[in-house]
Amino acid sequence: MQSFTYSVDTRSPEFSFMNNLILINDRYSAGAGNLNLKAETNHSINYMLMYKIMLFTLNHEYIHHPLMSYYYSAPENSSVIVGSVQNFDHRQNINAILNFRKSIKRITPSLSFILMKSIFNYPGLNNTILKDSRPVFATSLDVTASLPKDWLLTAKYYHNWGGDLQMIRVGK
Repeated sequence: MQSFTYSVDTRSPEFSFMNNLILINDRYSAGAGNLNLKAETNHSINYMLMYKIMLFTLNHEYIHHPLMSYYYSAPENSSVIVGSVQNFDHRQNINAILNFRKSIKRITPSLSFILMKSIFNYPGLNNTILKDSRPVFATSLDVTASLPKDWLLTAKYYHNWGGDLQMIRVGK
């Protein structure tokens, strides 16, 4: 069995972000509104293939004008960090999962391989551009055993091999 889907979603900015105020949280942080926020548009393509003991899913997301948090130093006082929400140009996410699952009498092992990649350029300090350099790769092993009297015993193991996901270093 296989399926292919495409969807388009629109997310409007929260009303509380759309102002021209600066709110002082404390002497080191503040929040700023942004009157120029636009709605983000998310295009998502999904593919799924299921064959015997294998399940494969692939997802690609393209987000136009993503609404994301943005932090900068206040021009009048560089020790104050100002947080705001901005529209960026675009962001892409690619996710793939390959899963094998087979019931053998009372035991059902499931082995998954997960790959996630974010493609996004984020403005850094001194006009630098920050990028996600490595995809996130993880493996998961779940074993479920049916015991007498309708009891279930489950053992799970998850290992993250590291990578970058939306500007956050994950794992090693």
